[in-house]
Amino acid sequence: MLAKYIIIILSFAFLLSGCSGFQSYTKISKEEHTISSNKIKTLILDNISGGIRISRSNDSLIKIKVTKQINVKKKELEKTFTEIVVNIDSTESELLIDSDIIAKSGGLFSKAKNPIVDYEISLPNFMNLKIDNVNGPVVINNINGNIDVDIVNGSIEFNGSAEDINFGVTNGDITGKLDSVNSIHIACINTEILLTLPKELPGSFNIESTNGKIETDNLILSETKEDKNSLSGKIGNATIPIKIKTVNGKIFLIGK
Repeated sequence: MLAKYIIIILSFAFLLSGCSGFQSYTKISKEEHTISSNKIKTLILDNISGGIRISRSNDSLIKIKVTKQINVKKKELEKTFTEIVVNIDSTESELLIDSDIIAKSGGLFSKAKNPIVDYEISLPNFMNLKIDNVNGPVVINNINGNIDVDIVNGSIEFNGSAEDINFGVTNGDITGKLDSVNSIHIACINTEILLTLPKELPGSFNIESTNGKIETDNLILSETKEDKNSLSGKIGNATIPIKIKTVNGKIFLIGK
């Protein structure tokens, strides 16, 4: 009887190991969309997982390139890509983009795992951005509107001018090279921040880092107050609020 139970247990273990050992294959689908900006002022993008790259277009069109990727069993590889559906909708002033995961992700007997959606978007530089992303970088070049990005497990890279910047990051880094800006608000956890600013930017600086250094280079602040974890001060008439806070990370500000 004991031998019978041992055989059953070993057989079940072999079954599990065999199932978990199925080879997965990467299934990819690409799509492109072109939309007239017309009265659209804001792009709202909510991504499940993947990279987002946004840049200025040379015309009034919004061009969207999407790469969808998921790991599947071999028998699913040649079937039509239905596991991820990208939704693009609009109101009078907003363009809305998100995605639905149709396939079950993860688990021992699942058909698909690790869904990823990468976006490459070009749009008029006056537009506003509101982006939520998980597990991937966000890169923004030369978009001059309001920039609002919230990201988990990924980095933000920004280059150019903007009106108001609002960044939130958990587990990732922020790198920015700013030509001009109306306000900066950054709140992060486990994030290192490197910002290059015009050295004469008339900012009111309130910088705080818990468990991390704060350093500046080529920025001359007046009325400074500084301790181990915080720095405040002004440049010029201090009309631009610059509030940066991170927990567990270094903040480095460079004047250019």
